Amino acid sequence: GIVYEILIDSQTGREKICQIVHQLDQQIRITSIYFDYVSNSGTLHKAQMDRMNTDQNQNCSRIFILLCTSYPTRLYHFIAVFSSFQQVFNDTTSSGANAFIELPGSTENTQLVYGSVTTTGTNMKSHSFGLLTENGLYSGSVQFSSMEDDNCDAVTLEGKMSSYEATANTSLNKGIPSVPTSIILSDFHLLMLSHDKKTVSIRSKLDASAVQSLTIATPPQQQGGIPGLNNNTVLKPLGIIKDAIHGLLWVYCENTSMYQIQITQEDRDIWKSYLSTAMKTNDDGMFEVASKYCKSKVRH
Repeated sequence: GIVYEILIDSQTGREKICQIVHQLDQQIRITSIYFDYVSNSGTLHKAQMDRMNTDQNQNCSRIFILLCTSYPTRLYHFIAVFSSFQQVFNDTTSSGANAFIELPGSTENTQLVYGSVTTTGTNMKSHSFGLLTENGLYSGSVQFSSMEDDNCDAVTLEGKMSSYEATANTSLNKGIPSVPTSIILSDFHLLMLSHDKKTVSIRSKLDASAVQSLTIATPPQQQGGIPGLNNNTVLKPLGIIKDAIHGLLWVYCENTSMYQIQITQEDRDIWKSYLSTAMKTNDDGMFEVASKYCKSKVRH
């Protein structure tokens, strides 16, 4: 239940700062944590935040922290005007602005992913999250209030629970699909490596609907073998991960081998998902986003 801030010197690789910045009111295990700089126009990159601090305009932006725990499964969020991480935790805790959602069930493999994407042709940013729980995938969007609002620190997490897909392990788990091994977030989708580590299931980030399932082909001898590795060895996937710098998606395996998950034209049909959601909710904003992503000249 303890959160540390660690700052690494980019030149020497040594720790410059290692300090406790927060402790939960209960001693429960924190399994994932994310933070984001948020302004009226959306998420800020670190370089933009540095410039704002240099211009002494740091009060124009906030920092958002999202973390999850296991036993029990909770999703905590904190938000405050950014000065330091310790101050953000202190401010939100003292004001009561921090909150958590407690979800049913408990699992050691509680994992959280969070990210944002800019809508094509606009400055609009959408913020999404996904959380692996014992009973299913809890996913949705994060809505931030405007800095002009009276309650500028208000955050709304709009999520829903969806069940995992059945795998070979389902029958061994009293008919309940097992919790996936790991989860990552692309621009428009959630990707989960199944508990048996044989498939990657892909869900829409917008409504958690199933989009595709990829089977991981493992025998290396079918692909010419791997130098220094017995060609009869089957590579066992261990997890999936996203390169935070280049945005590449990887399945990493035993024997330090990796598969790259290649995504092409990910936004090709995304307008259909936004249009479907807009028609269900009568949300004008969703209609506008659907229009932005529709690439054909004739829009249905």
